[in-house]
Amino acid sequence: MDGIKVGIFSDTHGNLPALEEIVRLFYKEKCDEIYHLGDMISMGPFSRECVEFFFAHPDIRCVRGNHDNDFVKNNRVQADKSHISTEHKSFVFDSLGCELRDKVAELPFTLRRDYFGLRVVFTHYAREADDSAFQTIDKNPTPEKLDKMFSHYDADIIFFGHDHSPMDMRGEKLYVDVGSVGCHAGAYARGIILKVFSDGSFAYDRVTAPYDRQGMFDAMKKKGLPDYEFIQNFYFRQQNVYPLKKN
Repeated sequence: MDGIKVGIFSDTHGNLPALEEIVRLFYKEKCDEIYHLGDMISMGPFSRECVEFFFAHPDIRCVRGNHDNDFVKNNRVQADKSHISTEHKSFVFDSLGCELRDKVAELPFTLRRDYFGLRVVFTHYAREADDSAFQTIDKNPTPEKLDKMFSHYDADIIFFGHDHSPMDMRGEKLYVDVGSVGCHAGAYARGIILKVFSDGSFAYDRVTAPYDRQGMFDAMKKKGLPDYEFIQNFYFRQQNVYPLKKN
């Protein structure tokens, strides 16, 4: 049956080796489209390299995440409930510069596609309908909570990231948290391949590809990335290793 194959990943956070490997996998799988669901920067040691990679690959369609949005607004203050310090944000923003800020500012918050009648939304996380602020992450989502959070999104499926932990849940819509490509305790990059068939039916698989995790850690130290030891422990050693499903 004819159809389309879509690669989806999120929350690269300066992890260039993971980015390169998941994109290589999507190309190998002959994905027709590729989407990144926000947060190119911060945490990892290669924020500039990641942003440059994305803009050098226009076939990867990107939406803006909260860290990307802070960069656009030059908001360097540590956010409420965030573990990323003002010092870390300033270090990253200074490495990026104004030219890349102008390019990131052109990214939308949401992309919508219709595949054979299947309405799909790609976004970083839910936002208020009339505001650019992202809603607070719900660590214990239910179908009812997600229905309310995403009520103004016209879609059959919503793919998002932000929380770094993969999740699948069905309410009025199907909600799929892709999970971070590399901010977790596994030495592999992860993403999703969505297949939509010409009759509007669909299936998706969570996919992984190994990457040089230790090399990424070494680069954090070598570059003098602020708070790199804390970031390694919190974001790369304690996060979910296996892409767990939640029904």
